[in-house]
Amino acid sequence: MVQASAEEASHDHESENQLIWSFDERDGYLTISGTGTVAPLGSADEQPWAQYREQIQYVYIDQEAMYFVEDIAYWFSGCTNLVYAEIPGYWFVIGEDAFKDCANLQ
Repeated sequence: MVQASAEEASHDHESENQLIWSFDERDGYLTISGTGTVAPLGSADEQPWAQYREQIQYVYIDQEAMYFVEDIAYWFSGCTNLVYAEIPGYWFVIGEDAFKDCANLQ
């Protein structure tokens, strides 16, 4: 499992803006949580999980987390194997190219 920490092998990651994410390589699950305000991405290259994007099949964004995301533009661009994303729709905008090249998304 990839999780937020200093150790890359653990696959857990926490960024400066309090975005916490983990990726489970066994089943392709990306889980996102955090606190505070999360800065928008300027391109798909800024995805914290970019190195796993072609392995991501499922996305779960924690609806109970205490963080604010203004726009998820580019968050999942290039996740070519993504088939399902559970994203709360009440607190941010699904912006430009959020799901670009996600042809398998149901």
